[in-house]
Amino acid sequence: MLEPNILLYIHHHGKGHLARCKKLINVIKKHAKIEIVAADKDFSHTLKSVFTHIPIHLLPSKWEGINGVQNRTFDRAFEGVPFSQGAAKRARAFHRIVVERNITGFISDVSAELTIYARGAGLKVLMQRHSGDTSVDPTQVFAYQCSEALYAPYPELCESPDFTFRQKTHFLGMLNNDTTPLSKHEAGVTLVHNDIRVIDSVCKQLSYYDLPVKVIGSCPTHWTPPSHITFIGRVDNLIEHVKTEVVICGGGNNTVCELLSRKKKLVIIPEEKPYQEQLTKARRLDNMNAAVLLSPAVLDEEKSVSRAIEKTRGLCDRTLNTLYQDSVNLDWSAEFEKIVKDNLLCPSQ
Repeated sequence: MLEPNILLYIHHHGKGHLARCKKLINVIKKHAKIEIVAADKDFSHTLKSVFTHIPIHLLPSKWEGINGVQNRTFDRAFEGVPFSQGAAKRARAFHRIVVERNITGFISDVSAELTIYARGAGLKVLMQRHSGDTSVDPTQVFAYQCSEALYAPYPELCESPDFTFRQKTHFLGMLNNDTTPLSKHEAGVTLVHNDIRVIDSVCKQLSYYDLPVKVIGSCPTHWTPPSHITFIGRVDNLIEHVKTEVVICGGGNNTVCELLSRKKKLVIIPEEKPYQEQLTKARRLDNMNAAVLLSPAVLDEEKSVSRAIEKTRGLCDRTLNTLYQDSVNLDWSAEFEKIVKDNLLCPSQ
């Protein structure tokens, strides 16, 4: 019998995937050897600098020979895989890694394509559930069917009630080890966002705000903010810099979970993402009265930001406490360890 050797694919868009997988790798390596596969050259260099003792494999681009950028629709089988030699080389490279490295199981960080390839190569697969409405994408749906189990990096309370694969999904909660809320908050508001247009719009509205505003992210363009708005740029440890109770933020999974696990009151301005993942999450939390959804489309309306901040006063403390207790009580590492052992390390049927 082969020694367990797990291949992990890490998605390269955004910092959240790498931060999350660093935690998961610490669990996996207790029971198996681990190797990593990436699909972006620059990201593979980052991985090699972070995981110096883990083999890193780079897949060739499936877009080789394709001119221009293809608009993704996410509504047809394999619409993200072009009819090209590059796609064939990528599939061949993936299967060569599986065979030559004696891979015994695969963990997929939201890649439906690689999940299907791995299952077709005879591997058991764990797949991270892609946030948002994935029911419109037959590739995602089939990938979920191909997986032994799914894991979701958020509490079950945040899941869409009509998600078809809910029963095979294991919810890892907030994935936070430190969930101690501040005993006393600073006055004012913190803004955490990646979209410079959102930062500009929010800061211009809050230029007349009578309390301090701290901005984590990019600096505004083409105008000088008043003295009560402070920009501190990008940070490695978000919570160290968020001292206010009210936070205006994007809908990224790691950001939202990290802030909710500290009992923050959120105004979520979702970014445009596949499957409307940030909007879906923000709408779900808004419907539960656990956060305030502020559409980017209304940022041009005068006082839309201050009205959203005011609405945080009416958020449901019971729901916020439930989400907080989930992060405190759920041992996500033990849950993920059980998923790996039950689905990737047990003898093949």
